[in-house]
Amino acid sequence: MPAAKIEVRINPAAPAQIDRAALELLIKRARRVQRNARRMAPGKMGRKINAVVVGKHVRVESSHPATMYVIKGTRPHQIRPRTRQVLKFTTKRGTVFARVVNHPGTKPNDFLTKALRMG
Repeated sequence: MPAAKIEVRINPAAPAQIDRAALELLIKRARRVQRNARRMAPGKMGRKINAVVVGKHVRVESSHPATMYVIKGTRPHQIRPRTRQVLKFTTKRGTVFARVVNHPGTKPNDFLTKALRMG
């Protein structure tokens, strides 16, 4: 995974600017939190995690479309094909075709908060 790139946004209208040492400390911590979140994120979701320093705050965010499903978890649900008549997937036994699949749901994994607490 590439090195963590931190975006710094400075508000010129803010009454008190942050000094250089404090900004470097914020960037260092943001990089650590971002690295932990990328490591704990499932699959390729870690590639979509970015850190932004805004004034005196750090925001670590994920732009992956399934992030909230991972963080909050999902209830058991049925999966149906949208554009075809059947679903096709591969298992250890070979290729399987099905009209409906009963998904068991997923447990919540709040990896962003965990990464922040490790931070």
